[in-house]
Amino acid sequence: MGRTASLIVATMIFIALVSVISVRADQPFVVVMSPGETRNDFYLTITNTGQVGFAAAARASGTAAGWVTPTTIDFGQVTPGQSRTTNNAFTMTVPASTVPGNYTLDWTYYAYNGTATQDLFVRGYIIEVVQTSSTSSMQTTSGGSGMGIPGFPLEAIVLGAFLGFGLLFVLRRR
Repeated sequence: MGRTASLIVATMIFIALVSVISVRADQPFVVVMSPGETRNDFYLTITNTGQVGFAAAARASGTAAGWVTPTTIDFGQVTPGQSRTTNNAFTMTVPASTVPGNYTLDWTYYAYNGTATQDLFVRGYIIEVVQTSSTSSMQTTSGGSGMGIPGFPLEAIVLGAFLGFGLLFVLRRR
């Protein structure tokens, strides 16, 4: 591919990533914990359903973000069709002085390229802090966007189609 075609493809990728709207990926997990409790059995996964590789990471935010370490998870380069899972991705410690109630933890997944970043989707948790917990649980609750094909969020489908048509356009011009 010539320099001009490479520049066009790179520009199309950046435009496609910029056009993807950050949405909640699917149903949030509910995690039940007690004040002072620590857990590290969480995992984070990203799947590249597109046709172009990208570097990806996730950053924590929300009312419970200060309870997790680390607050950024780097998945590195994710090639087309590849899934990357980080087991024991983060440790969460609920401060002993926490008032029982519901708190949020959102992991915003993003693609990055040098200095440019683009949010891809958000994976949410609801942290239910209870006075005492005989068994901590992680379960899925109702909610989420419900759009797209199961396993493929709507933004991934749109991005894949956009990149596919863009690549086809560049190759047909040659």
